[in-house]
Amino acid sequence: MSLTRKDQTLKVLIVEDEVTIARNLFSIVSQYATVKMVHTYEDAVAILPDYKPSLILLDVNLEAVLKMELILRRNTKKNTNSKLFLSQPILMA
Repeated sequence: MSLTRKDQTLKVLIVEDEVTIARNLFSIVSQYATVKMVHTYEDAVAILPDYKPSLILLDVNLEAVLKMELILRRNTKKNTNSKLFLSQPILMA
């Protein structure tokens, strides 16, 4: 699959509490896929059943328990085949 143009069937969910990072990710990813962005774990859980993303970009700094619960919820939903990536910003000095 080549990502040279927007694929309407590829759905990405960005879960990031840092607004600037979330907006930057959204700006890049939305060129290639349909994207929804949330800033809290609760919003991510609420959107999963209806949105059914192909890919979830999840902030690695979310509390570990919340991450695991989100993963479990995603995996227990029927007809879900989404992939999960944990993201963490790299700060350069």
